[in-house]
Amino acid sequence: MATKTKFTQEQEDYFFKMIDHYQEKLNLLDWHVGRTKKRPSTVMAEVEIHWEDKIARVSLGSDWGRTEVNEKNMEAIAFHEMLHVFLKPLIEAAATNNATATAAAEHSIISVLEKLIHKRISK
Repeated sequence: MATKTKFTQEQEDYFFKMIDHYQEKLNLLDWHVGRTKKRPSTVMAEVEIHWEDKIARVSLGSDWGRTEVNEKNMEAIAFHEMLHVFLKPLIEAAATNNATATAAAEHSIISVLEKLIHKRISK
């Protein structure tokens, strides 16, 4: 039986601070991103996305296995969950087989990535 990972309030607050951070960095400010109290028992974290309403609910999971609970790992996991939200418009557009919508979603993603990556590589 898996051991449930316990978090201090400070750790949990830090995780959701990182969720907010990446919401801004990934230009997802038109999304309503919130937290849920549920603790998925088989993952480190998960995000439930309601595409039509641009709502995402993030849960901090209780199965971190051997992964250490620290700021570096919490930041990486928050980034991972927000990437699901970031890519959702492209996934939804591609599912419609609408080339124009898919190209628009792709261009939006590229614009954000250019800003993020260019800052890093131009230093």
